[in-house]
Amino acid sequence: MFCVKCGAEIEDGTQFCPKCGATQEPPVQAAAEQVYNAAPAAAPAPEAGKSKSIMALVFGIVSIVLSGFFSARWVGVVLGVIGLVCAIIGMSMAKNARAEMAAAGIDPSTGKMAQVGKILSIIGLVCAIIAIIVAIILAIVYCSLKKYLY
Repeated sequence: MFCVKCGAEIEDGTQFCPKCGATQEPPVQAAAEQVYNAAPAAAPAPEAGKSKSIMALVFGIVSIVLSGFFSARWVGVVLGVIGLVCAIIGMSMAKNARAEMAAAGIDPSTGKMAQVGKILSIIGLVCAIIAIIVAIILAIVYCSLKKYLY
């Protein structure tokens, strides 16, 4: 063992240096043993928010697909409304996934799947609104032209 002040070699367990008289601190090894015996800190669960992120992604895709069907009949309106509902559910799932990640101690900005699900849900929401409007306009035009065609 060496003196903490002057660096002179001294016997293990000596409290004072015989050369300079400096008080010696207890060996560092005891502190290291305490650190190794301490319970490890729990790591954040990497799976937090994963299922809700996947659901947000799926609902976003479904909302876009359903909103893409335009029809001259009321089918387009019904599919647009279903797409609208899926988009709202997708945005809600993305928000819940990010909140679940934050509660688990994970940075929500790292949840790329939740972000993509939210973006797809917003796109699906816009597409659903457009699909509903277009389907209503096509249905009105079809009904008004029907009497001239038949």
